[in-house]
Amino acid sequence: MSLDKAAIAELIPHAGNMVLLDSATNINANSLSCYTRSHLKIDNPLRTARGLSASNGVEYAAQAVALHIALNNSAGSQTGYLASCRNVQLKRRFLDEINAELQVEIRLLDGSVEMGMLKYAFVIQAHTTEENAHAEILRGELSIIVMHKGEDK
Repeated sequence: MSLDKAAIAELIPHAGNMVLLDSATNINANSLSCYTRSHLKIDNPLRTARGLSASNGVEYAAQAVALHIALNNSAGSQTGYLASCRNVQLKRRFLDEINAELQVEIRLLDGSVEMGMLKYAFVIQAHTTEENAHAEILRGELSIIVMHKGEDK
């Protein structure tokens, strides 16, 4: 299964140019891979006058997690909230300096929607054609609190 940007936009709680992911592949119950070039767009809503900080990669990973939760919980009665980012390691300062497609990989480490808590690992890398390898940009872990619609936060 693969998804394009329009399908992703239907499943995550973002709209317009805040939908940062262009496509998703390798989707299964425990992981998925997303791809994007939105880090190169001048109208990227996370960009500042200095550029697009690599720390904004956490938002890219969070959108991939939101997509994964939506795909694995078709009832649509849950909403995930980012509770924490841990062990984040930045290998670059700015995403917009990387003239390559970004790959955002997420993997479920622990938890369940029923438990109300999920923990994911993420890695964001760029495929560099001149080296024919993936260059890691950042990695870390995200903890998500899952609320059923109608529950208080």
